[in-house]
Amino acid sequence: MKAAHGGDASPRRRTCRNVCLAATAVVFVATIVLVILCLTVFKAKNPTTTVNSAVLKDLDVSLNIPRVSVDVNLTLGVDLSVKNPNKVGFKYKNSTASLNYRGTQVGEAQIGSGKISADQTKPMNVTLTIMADRLLGKSSELFSDVRAGTLPLNTFTKISGKVIVLGIFKIHVVSTSSCDFSIDVEQEQCMELSKLKTMLKQKPLLAAALAVLGVLLALFFIMLILGLTKYKPKDPITRVDAVVLRNLDISHQAPKLITVDMSLSIKNQNKVVFKPTKGTAVLFYKGVNVGEAAIEIGKMAPGATINTNATFTPLADHFQRNPEVSFDLLAGRMPFNTFTKVPGKVKVFGMAKVGVISTRLCGFEIDIRSKTIGDHRCA
Repeated sequence: MKAAHGGDASPRRRTCRNVCLAATAVVFVATIVLVILCLTVFKAKNPTTTVNSAVLKDLDVSLNIPRVSVDVNLTLGVDLSVKNPNKVGFKYKNSTASLNYRGTQVGEAQIGSGKISADQTKPMNVTLTIMADRLLGKSSELFSDVRAGTLPLNTFTKISGKVIVLGIFKIHVVSTSSCDFSIDVEQEQCMELSKLKTMLKQKPLLAAALAVLGVLLALFFIMLILGLTKYKPKDPITRVDAVVLRNLDISHQAPKLITVDMSLSIKNQNKVVFKPTKGTAVLFYKGVNVGEAAIEIGKMAPGATINTNATFTPLADHFQRNPEVSFDLLAGRMPFNTFTKVPGKVKVFGMAKVGVISTRLCGFEIDIRSKTIGDHRCA
């Protein structure tokens, strides 16, 4: 009987080891897949800012030849479009478009925050106006350019934002564009619109991939530690609360009918639900199986206890071939043993099913004269 009680530990240890190995394999494969996705499909790409056109809305130039100065009022309309080539949305914050004259910022316009869906292009229109006070340090150059009839300008657009890869990892990007053009003072129109210059700043993709790997490994070790401690599968505990003799009929120095009721309580000491299969309780006399009873219980919540009963009714033919029965009857006591076994499974982290088993070995004696059962003893 002791061999039957302790023989399930090794298979259970092998099951726990297999679960840990399976979890390791799953995390490793998931990490590789995520890294590949981060380096290919979900790799952060350059949001492309394009200056489609620049239209002169207003120009007022006033020359003061004696003082070698000039007053310029200029309003410029710039038509922009930003394309998001990523497979995820690009969310940008409040940004700016600036107007520059010979390296000095002379005007600025705000671009409100927003979002561009995956593979979408969003048009943006901004209006830039020269701020006169910004030109004070450029009076002589401005005077010369106006007299020459050409005013060289530059627009610089900066849009900062982020893309969220796989819904978890935020990668910051900054798309900037620079466009050079000239204003024909006499014709009052833009000319020589240069090609777009675009660049991207972002966190190194390798760092993002390593961050993904680090997070997944951290999750794996957390799950492994929890699986070996708090959520380690444990055998439910079976207790024999009482053993009661219901019937005892002895005829011709042999038991004709015996009925024994056994009250059990089973406690699930796991942190997850225990789902039992059909259990059994076996009654032994002198090492011989003389009766069995089924134990059927439903799912058990974490930490729950269920009470149940098992009834044994061994018949006379179970004892007739045993010569020790007569001696025990003459002595007035018949010794019995019971062995209960309730197998089942618990699901670790909602994924891996691990087999557990609850067992209990007990002994008791029937007092033939008083037709009672003394205190039972359990191991």
